[in-house]
Amino acid sequence: MPAVASRGTPFVGRDEEVARLHAAADRADTGRAQVVLVRGDAGIGKSRLVTESLARLGAGARQLRGFCVDGGDQAMPLLPLVTVLRQVPKLAGRDRARDLLRGLPPLARSLGLGEDGEGGSAPPPPLVAPAGAGEPLYGTVLDLVIELSADNLLVLVVEDVHWADPATLALLSFLARAAEDERLLLVATYRDRELHRRHPLRRTVAELIRLPGVAEIDLAPLGRGPIGALAAAWVGGPLGEAALDALLARGEGNPFFTEQLLAARLAGHDELPAAVGDLLAGRVEELPEVVQAVLRALAATGPGTPPELLAAATGLAAGDVE
Repeated sequence: MPAVASRGTPFVGRDEEVARLHAAADRADTGRAQVVLVRGDAGIGKSRLVTESLARLGAGARQLRGFCVDGGDQAMPLLPLVTVLRQVPKLAGRDRARDLLRGLPPLARSLGLGEDGEGGSAPPPPLVAPAGAGEPLYGTVLDLVIELSADNLLVLVVEDVHWADPATLALLSFLARAAEDERLLLVATYRDRELHRRHPLRRTVAELIRLPGVAEIDLAPLGRGPIGALAAAWVGGPLGEAALDALLARGEGNPFFTEQLLAARLAGHDELPAAVGDLLAGRVEELPEVVQAVLRALAATGPGTPPELLAAATGLAAGDVE
């Protein structure tokens, strides 16, 4: 069955994480730049946490939000910067944005902020720093941060940095180091399960967490109480203990999985929703073949299968199964 959109279910079980984000925002608002790395599994609620937390900040806070996309080996360079910069004229005004970007014409042109102030009908050129232009690019972005945070808290969010290209990771590292005294809260979200041993984000995170003003928020699965509240909002009342136990076992406390399972229940379906199946299959496909072989056997035999039976079913040595 297809994925089902959220019904605007209540935001539950994240009071501590919201408090930590707000505490970081308060520190940043005093001129001590802060970086918060929000990590967790797909569907665990990283974007929801950030959205709900920012919605509760004071009206004076300025917010810019960029994102990365899964481009494989062809990830678009600096895509989050492109999406962020397109929001700058609304915050700083077109004239001031043009002045700030004057030193890097490709940036200005990508925003329709050429010398004449008019964007042409042609699509904007790709936003890529020329060879050797890293320092001017970084300096210009830092100038923007300084300008936009001069009299208000600036919150810069970059989502899904597990898909970030090397230039984006380098820019984030630069801002985390260079914007020490600015009223800046830099928030980056990523899926920690997607970081293989040589993933470039691993090194970036390892470097950042040693810096002052950098914190991590690890989003764990929701517990029984929050899942029960979420389910009650979907079905119009509390679930029975057995039904809630089953939902916890299948959804594993993942809000997205849980919502999809509840939608399937309301629609009278018992099969795994396609959106959940696709995410789980994606995880499995990234695992070594020997692990996939054991998982295929477990899918047929069920949890608790003795290792000896798995070895016989897969043809693997007992040590490999273990």
